[in-house]
Amino acid sequence: SQAVTGLVADTTYYYRVRATNDSAVSGCSSVVEVPTHVRHDVVAVAEGRGSIAPSGVVAVVAGTSREFAVQADEFHHIESVRSDGAAVPVTNVARMTVVWGPAAATGLVSAVFAETRTLQDTPHWWLDAWYPGQTNFDELAVSDEDHDGHLAWQEYVADTDPTDSGDGLRVVPDAEVAGAAVRFVSSTNRHYTLMSAPELDEGTWSPVPGAGPRRGIGGLDSLADSNVPPRGWIYTIQVDLP
Repeated sequence: SQAVTGLVADTTYYYRVRATNDSAVSGCSSVVEVPTHVRHDVVAVAEGRGSIAPSGVVAVVAGTSREFAVQADEFHHIESVRSDGAAVPVTNVARMTVVWGPAAATGLVSAVFAETRTLQDTPHWWLDAWYPGQTNFDELAVSDEDHDGHLAWQEYVADTDPTDSGDGLRVVPDAEVAGAAVRFVSSTNRHYTLMSAPELDEGTWSPVPGAGPRRGIGGLDSLADSNVPPRGWIYTIQVDLP
């Protein structure tokens, strides 16, 4: 075979082939007609836990179309797909095919993937890590397998083990700090705020100025009410995801 380079796009070339050796040259073959095509590049990109295939820069012959396979990873779903800036309807949240073209210029196909979550906003992957093999995620999120009084979705927010009654967010007075302070075990993956109230009424809790929100240090942690006078004598900790 012989590669011919330097050709002009959208042009028809004509070729004949003949054979040679040390002593002779054959006659020419019949004429072969070879048209060249204009090609346009389309960039295919995926954002999040999933894939688009083919990906990267893909050459497409002018006037033709190209299919792209979009697929979400386990415990994730296709959140959005766009073709040249226009939204493409998501026909299947797990996998779908996008047709780009007919190619007339360069283009872009993109897919965005997101975590699949329960009604309580708890990721399926987190529940699967603690309850492998179970798929009733909405039910698992409101279960209390370790009977510690905290539902699984609450333990996700607190970054604690929903299967271990000894692992939970507990707040105790911090006697080593002057004034009003509490101790608790924090996670570096969560933010913590000291909340105060004049009485045990859930509707009266308010954040203590200067006491969060801040990221946990990981391990034994504390927050104090440094206001004078203290904001209240009843305190708790509010946990939030970053």
